[in-house]
Amino acid sequence: MPIVESALGVEHAFEIAGSAENIVAMAIGLEDYTADLGVGRTASGDESLYARTRLVNACKAAGIQPIDSVYSDVGNEEGLRETARISKGLGFEGMGCIHPRQIPVIHDVFKPREQEIARAKMIVRAYEKAEKEGQGVISLGTKMIDPPVVKRALHTIDLALAMNLIPENWRDE
Repeated sequence: MPIVESALGVEHAFEIAGSAENIVAMAIGLEDYTADLGVGRTASGDESLYARTRLVNACKAAGIQPIDSVYSDVGNEEGLRETARISKGLGFEGMGCIHPRQIPVIHDVFKPREQEIARAKMIVRAYEKAEKEGQGVISLGTKMIDPPVVKRALHTIDLALAMNLIPENWRDE
């Protein structure tokens, strides 16, 4: 898992992400990155938004996991929770940790919620049923369900399975 820590590294993120077959994830090191830019690291993260979104895009394009930087204020659980929430919203699939007590908070933020899982199941079941009936695009309530929506739902289900939040035989429930 390479860690991108400079402006040049950010500009070459996609090349780095695909530079070896055994790379499964790539992280961003924001302390070094912001030092390279000559700016301070802030709670809002505005100074690193470009780098973080570029890294997420490069990782997704290369088929690997994007991992956000560590949250260095070990005693600020709410700050960590908010940063993790923003990270998840940007497309990161996890964060680095500098203390074991950060792990449960990060896991809690990145795990899919029961409501998300229920909706994902409903979407996949409806789409699979429609496929069996020869339908291409369907609606669920007022929402159109097409392959990108199903892809997101399957991602949620895969994550829920990996975190043991639902059983392998969830379709039989």
